[in-house]
Amino acid sequence: MAYKVISPIMDYFLANDMCKDYTSIEGERCMLVQLNPPTGARIQRPLYFDSSTMLDGDNCTITAIEILTTDVLSKSPNNQDPIDGLTVFRYGVLVVSDLKRQIIAQLPLSTLVTNNNNGKLKFTNFNTQVWQNCYIEFMINNITNFDRPILFNVYYVPKIKN
Repeated sequence: MAYKVISPIMDYFLANDMCKDYTSIEGERCMLVQLNPPTGARIQRPLYFDSSTMLDGDNCTITAIEILTTDVLSKSPNNQDPIDGLTVFRYGVLVVSDLKRQIIAQLPLSTLVTNNNNGKLKFTNFNTQVWQNCYIEFMINNITNFDRPILFNVYYVPKIKN
């Protein structure tokens, strides 16, 4: 027998996209995003994502983001080993920004690893982002295997255009 919490505050949160059922993401789409650090990439400098107009705020709402680690995915789409980030991601941050490069959010990379969140995704509600203006940045210099890709699953809901 399933119980439903009856509360006006929960109805308000659900109606205003302030919470959602973490056990399901029906109706949402997922895009695998691969960030390849350039050869000789310098730490403490932004590593920008490639342009993806589908992930721009004009076209979608980003509802969740997760980093895929070696535990989840053994090889990237081009058959490279992803960064073993469980030790590295605690020193990095994902910066989400808009067209004017104003910061919408700063998310510690360690919170985007589902294993660190008891298997739950990091839910978001980004509507004004420009994907090519978003980046990650690390605050340490001794990252091993920095020539490997960093893989993200970005969940989104397309916006209906008139």
